[in-house]
Amino acid sequence: RARSDDTLPRINLAAEGNQLTLELPAAWLDNHPLTRIDLEQERDYLKQIDIKLQVSKSASREVAA
Repeated sequence: RARSDDTLPRINLAAEGNQLTLELPAAWLDNHPLTRIDLEQERDYLKQIDIKLQVSKSASREVAA
């Protein structure tokens, strides 16, 4: 896939015990299906080492500066 200079969204990451929670803006995640698929694959990889990755969508449309 091609690289682009798109502005990255504001991302929230929280860790507690063996759980990681990644929050991305819903619209951004919907517009980047390959990234969504990569995150689903990463969730499967992490599960093998007993780490749970939860990816959630936020309503925010903010982008990182």
